[in-house]
Amino acid sequence: MKRKVFYNIKKNKSPWSPPPLYDQKNKIFLDISAKAGTGFAASLFFGNMKHIGQIKNPIKYKFGVHYKKEIPIIYWDEILSSDIYKIKIVRNPFHRAISSYCHTMRSEPCISPEVKKNMSFIDFLKYISRPDGSMKRKNIHWQTQHRFIESEHVSFYDAVCRLENIEEDISKVNNEVIREWDIPKGANTYRHATSMSRTNAGNVASLRWGDFTKEHFPLYRNFYNDESSELVRKIYIKDIETYNYELGEL
Repeated sequence: MKRKVFYNIKKNKSPWSPPPLYDQKNKIFLDISAKAGTGFAASLFFGNMKHIGQIKNPIKYKFGVHYKKEIPIIYWDEILSSDIYKIKIVRNPFHRAISSYCHTMRSEPCISPEVKKNMSFIDFLKYISRPDGSMKRKNIHWQTQHRFIESEHVSFYDAVCRLENIEEDISKVNNEVIREWDIPKGANTYRHATSMSRTNAGNVASLRWGDFTKEHFPLYRNFYNDESSELVRKIYIKDIETYNYELGEL
């Protein structure tokens, strides 16, 4: 019987994006969503494969070497095997929504510069959830972290680690499977999620992007009022419920 392909780098074919990291030798599968700590996850994964000393850019290595040369094809029977220890790293959806907003305003070409300049956090949330299907355009920075496979296989992941609590959660993984994973020296840990959040500037949910400055970027909690909280809750309800997050954890 022909094996069903889960991921094929040559055809750029994967049921979700970004594709997972997979260590065939040690039977470890690490899943991560965009804007949920992909740089940290790559450093963690490759560092514990003893590659980190040779890697200057884990993200570049991930796509340029790991997928193209080391793991060009992953099969479904491998992924579903109980022999593979499957780990997922998730991020607080209320934090991640702000990170997605910032990324989109700085980098995404799908929105014109003039529109971005006048787009507030609330405007952005309305844009990705509007009826014309913006959320369904498969932009990986806006997608939910919840995978369809989690509905089909409730216990698909052996461990779900929160980015906000990563050291403690990785320690639990080590205890459970008798591994010796550690946080590689120099890895981009959760500091990246708050490094820009400096100024308590009052509520900025409706403030235009063009009015923010890098030197005085607001605290994450300043982006939330009743309207923005409800929008994020509506868009990412599956993540909030599946991974047990609440707005109060900001």
